[in-house]
Amino acid sequence: MATKTDFSVSFDQSRIILGGDLDGSPQMLREFGEALRRAPKFSRMTVEAQDARITPEGVTAWIEGVQEYLMGSEMIYAPSQLGIILQFDSRYQHPASSYREYQRSHSDQHQSAAAMGEANFV
Repeated sequence: MATKTDFSVSFDQSRIILGGDLDGSPQMLREFGEALRRAPKFSRMTVEAQDARITPEGVTAWIEGVQEYLMGSEMIYAPSQLGIILQFDSRYQHPASSYREYQRSHSDQHQSAAAMGEANFV
């Protein structure tokens, strides 16, 4: 079983950085609510949640928090579990959200192409 990690949220210019367990716990909800009240309104925000562990309760808390505090902001999701989930969760109705794709390095692309070439000849 994974060890629980304290939730963290911070702002760095135009980024929201999430870490730890986004789990809907009282501690997470308190810290999250305080942070969202301080968040810049009507701005362009990149959400970085690569280091966050996501639970269904955490997704619900995120959706509700965005609806309450960030509807006037543009939200750009860096590749993360949260971004993937929100793309397909019908409850998430933020009108100005976009999702960055995972960027593959040139060596990854070369390896994939080589693997595909090998697969074609097997």
